[in-house]
Amino acid sequence: MHWGDTSDEGERNLLRAVDSWLLNKQLLGDTAIAGSASLALAVARYCDSIGTESADCFDFRVVRDTASVLDRLPVEALRTNDKVVQRLKSVGVDTVGLLVSLPRTALPARFGTELNWRLGQLLGEVDEPLGSAREQSAIEAEFQFDNALRDSDAIEAATSRLLQQIAKELLIRRRGALRVLILYALEGDVHRETSLVLRLFRPTASCGEMQELAGLHAESQRFFEAVTSIKVIVKSTAPLGTRQRLLFDEACQECTHELVSLVNRLACRVGHECVLRAEPRKSVDPTRTYTLSPATDTPAKRYELSDSKAIRLRQLPLYLASSAPHAHVEASSDGAPLKVDGTCVTRCWGPERIETGWWRGRGVRRDAYWVELENGPRLWLCRDLRSDRWRQAGEFI
Repeated sequence: MHWGDTSDEGERNLLRAVDSWLLNKQLLGDTAIAGSASLALAVARYCDSIGTESADCFDFRVVRDTASVLDRLPVEALRTNDKVVQRLKSVGVDTVGLLVSLPRTALPARFGTELNWRLGQLLGEVDEPLGSAREQSAIEAEFQFDNALRDSDAIEAATSRLLQQIAKELLIRRRGALRVLILYALEGDVHRETSLVLRLFRPTASCGEMQELAGLHAESQRFFEAVTSIKVIVKSTAPLGTRQRLLFDEACQECTHELVSLVNRLACRVGHECVLRAEPRKSVDPTRTYTLSPATDTPAKRYELSDSKAIRLRQLPLYLASSAPHAHVEASSDGAPLKVDGTCVTRCWGPERIETGWWRGRGVRRDAYWVELENGPRLWLCRDLRSDRWRQAGEFI
């Protein structure tokens, strides 16, 4: 379809066509064109905040000067949670333009990682795939028994058949299950049911994996009333991962499968809240450079170790003391350690200033030194700049 001889004319004609289509469908909506889907959505949603100085309403709905639009867009346009919006406004940042002028590296420490992600989407730096407007039906399967069952083997066999149906549908949609809910309706005058949840370490469409987990749960599950029906519902999915096979990678594939199976089995035995995965996060405080989350709750992410991160990690000890003991340190006039608990320091590196934000209350403010003692040990010493006390924060093993 020919929209116009120039880009300006084509964009305006496109907006008119979309407005006309919405009107014919008796739908109310605002439209805009911008360099990213997130920015177009923000302009359409907050067009009243941007203003309509021009007589032609299409002038402000087609974003050509991104900077001027950002200066007038409220921070609510970032589609982040209300707490982050309130924090931004509390420090006087009420427009996206003001937020863009701040150092991006300092934002996660105070406002969380989602803010930079949303800001990247708005500026077109982060991809934002658009899903289909047609909502796919839920992936579920149900089996009604003619007569209520008490036999656990028959119930387990019926559950396996339902999981086979679920696995076929997952393969068709190229999705992998992360959380599967199995509901057992119990016999009685009042509707009652019992349930179990399968949590998976990685998205899978393998019927065998889901049957294995269901079997582990069945070992400890007892039905004191007869079961009248079973329903299986996939509550959470993720795209199935693909990778190029190598000529001699059978051993690697086997190790990966064993790891996934081990995590799934442990989560079934001891509870998903007891099997945790460490995820890196940005922080100047080494004790806050990671966070723990249930391994089966979110898909595993590949952690890329860049050269700069590798250099930084080599500078940190393998052991960090949870409650660092005090150390008696004799220091030179410039603050460098000379003796630690009476033992001479042969080599010393530092200091590195470690200081956290004031918004965390009594934050961290200290100098870190790497020292090697004459009897061999290498320690990580920290000097609190408030109390002028030394602690042995870690040791290189």
